[in-house]
Amino acid sequence: TLIDLYELRSWEEISESGDCSCGVRFPGWEEVSEEYAERFSTSSNAEHTQVQLQIRRERNDIRQGVQEICEAQGNW
Repeated sequence: TLIDLYELRSWEEISESGDCSCGVRFPGWEEVSEEYAERFSTSSNAEHTQVQLQIRRERNDIRQGVQEICEAQGNW
């Protein structure tokens, strides 16, 4: 789930900014690690699974647009 959240947050930034440079596509892990710890440190396995599915749905919803941005910039 940490990796899914990391990718979702970077893709959201790409989608919002239109920038797919390496620094945007592959940001540091600090912020997402903190978010993950805050959201999941006390979650049950069932809660964790539900959030993981939600994150993956959100990521899939923006995937095509992000891919188009990144391909146009030669970074997919």
